[in-house]
Formats: sequence, structure tokens, C-alpha cells
Amino acid sequence: MKRLCLALLLLCLLLPAVTRAQVLEAAVDKIGSASSFAFDYEGGFLFAEKEADRYRIVKMIPGQEPVILAERINFEISDIAYYKGVVYAANKTRIFKLAKGKLTEIISGLPANGDYGLGNLIFYNEHMYFSVGTATNSGIVGQDNTWLKSYPSIHDLVCQSIKLAGVNIETENFLTKKRNDKALTGSLNPFNTPVSKGEIIRPSVKCNGAVFRASLDGKNIELYAWGLHNPKGMSIDDSGNVWVLDAAMEDRGIRPVSGGLDALYKLEKGQWYGWPDFNAGKRIDQIALIADASDPPQPTQVYEPGAVKKFIGRGLVLASDHEVAELSLADGKLKGFASIEPAFGKIIAAKFGPDDNLYLLASNGEESKLLMAKIDRPIVLGSSIKRSMANNWSIGSLLAFAGLSALYFMRARFKPV
Repeated sequence: MKRLCLALLLLCLLLPAVTRAQVLEAAVDKIGSASSFAFDYEGGFLFAEKEADRYRIVKMIPGQEPVILAERINFEISDIAYYKGVVYAANKTRIFKLAKGKLTEIISGLPANGDYGLGNLIFYNEHMYFSVGTATNSGIVGQDNTWLKSYPSIHDLVCQSIKLAGVNIETENFLTKKRNDKALTGSLNPFNTPVSKGEIIRPSVKCNGAVFRASLDGKNIELYAWGLHNPKGMSIDDSGNVWVLDAAMEDRGIRPVSGGLDALYKLEKGQWYGWPDFNAGKRIDQIALIADASDPPQPTQVYEPGAVKKFIGRGLVLASDHEVAELSLADGKLKGFASIEPAFGKIIAAKFGPDDNLYLLASNGEESKLLMAKIDRPIVLGSSIKRSMANNWSIGSLLAFAGLSALYFMRARFKPV
């Protein structure tokens, strides 16, 4: 009995605050070349599949024949979602709603043909949330922007009025064949368009480097937060807090940024987060583009650039093509959480299901599989992290107290006389 009590005490003291993925198993097998997936909350799974140069949306229930919801879609589908009986789909610049086998456009004209496009779709409390990345790395169009020849008029659009510091950079004119032709490009303007000090840039409703909120029909689009660079994933916790992992600016182009960091933010509505003059809350080592800019909010935590491919939510990230990791809020490090065998291919998408387990869509380019990671209380960013950890430590403390009490009782009862 004494040994049992000691074992119980040791177990309680070692009780972890979170538990990791227990096992990976196939949830849905033999899927076509899928780009995204969602849940219909009735036991079914939705997939966006590519067939030759077309896409289709398919519903699959394990053990039943697939049901085609929409087909012969002539554009790439980057994400699909399901909310209150409606299927939503997104491509690079538009968001659609599926009804009667047809995708109807509800949001269009998003400025996402630049370096970073449209992020994942999130639904919460009768609203749709989405993000749009910036057109450039650090605010000035240059040769590093591979889209320049195809879209020479594209540039970053601001979300609120700003005053420019008047920064212009001279480069070769990449758009002409004239020898020694030069271009003078100003901040937040099209290529070869100079700016003046004190010039005011007016806002656009659909702007870059921002998170938006809209009604379910795509109307009433409102700015939620801006001044972000490249949101690598967004989630909403059970308290309604919006979390974004913003990628660092890169050491490239005519305004390179070295030493950048990925930054995790709990967004405040209406707030500016520093791009293009700040990275992860700190001013970059380049001349400022915006005049008299105030310091932005500091991130919750920062991470080495490239360590995270995509933010999944609830403290989990896609760390590589084959591994899911857990974000540490304490020291900015990543901790292994779940991984797949390379034979499955690469992890294309990852989402939490209605059962709170983590689902991973893996593809080898021709065939996809949906894998399920059975987990128990992963870290939830926001208020839930405190509650989960507090609950675990409370349980651990109670069990430890019970173990100590039992040990004391045994000693008292069997005390030699």
C-alpha cells in the first residue's frame, strides 16, 4: 500500500499541463488530389479535389459513396469551410457560397495577386473572417516581385489614411528594353511612380496586410486589424479572440529586411500592427516609409522565421511538410506534437474537427488521405489555456494531496508500538 501511494504521488507530480497526440489513423482514404477540406458536422467530410485543370467539391462519409456537390470549377480552390448548413470556398481573390451545385461569388476584387494572397476562412458568431497578405515584401515594388510584368499596376493598398515620408528608390526599369533606362519608385505606389514627402495616401476598403470581418452573405465588409505582412494562419478561441501568426519580412528586394521574426498576435480590433516599418513590434533597420508612425502593439511571442509553415490554431502549427508542433508562449520554441510518414506525402491542410481531434490532409500529388490525430486538451490560446492548465494543476494537486494523506494515514495506522 505504501508503494501504491508513492506511485500515485509521483504520477500526480508528473501530470502534464497538456497531453500530446496519441495516435494517427486514417479518417478518410482514397481521396483524389485534394487542396482543402472541411466538416459538415453531420459525420461527413468535404473536399476540394483537382481533376486535370478543373476542381470539384465532394462530400464523403466513411463507408458510403462520394457525393459531388459541385464540379467543373475552372479556378483553383485554396480553402473550403462549412458554417450553419452552407459550404464556402475561396480562391486567390474571391470568396464563394455553394448552393444547388453552383458556386456564387459573394466577395470579389480582393487585392491578393501580389506576393501573399488570401488566408484561411474562419466563421464565428454569425461572421466570416479572412486575411489578405501584402503585395510586396516591405512596401516598395521591385524586381523581386515576380508578378510585376503581369500586373505592373499592382501595389500595396493601405487601410487607413497615412502620411508618407517621401522615400523613393531608383532601380533599373525592368519593364522596358531601353538600355540604361531607370525607374524611380516610391513607397506604397505602383512601380516607377515617385512620391513626395508629406503626401497623403487614401485608404481602400479592400486593402493589403489586413484581417477583415464580413456578414455571412459577404456584405458589410469591415476592417478588423491591419499593418500585418503575411498572416500564416488565423484562429478564433472560445472567448472570441482572433489570433494570427504573422510572417517576418524577408531579406530580399530593394528594401531588404534582415533579422525578421514571425510574430503571434492576439488582435485588437482597429489596430495597426506596424508593417511596413515594424516587424514583430520593433522598427526595422531601414528608412521609414510612413511619417510620424506610432509604435505598434507588441506580439504575444516571436518565433524564428521559417520555423512555422502555417498556424493551425489552439497553439498548434504546421512546422514542416510532415510535422505538427506546439507553440511555446514561454520561450518561443516549438515542441513536437504529431508527425506523418513521408509515404503519405505532404501535409496540405490541418484543421480541428467537431470532435476536437486534429485532422491532417496529406497528399502525394495524385492521391490524398485524411488522417486523424487523437488528442486530449491541446493548448488553447486565450482564456482556455489558463483554464486548462489551471484545471490540470488543480486535479494534480488534489490527487497529490490524496496521495500524501493516504501515505500519512498508512504510517499512522501501522506505526510500530
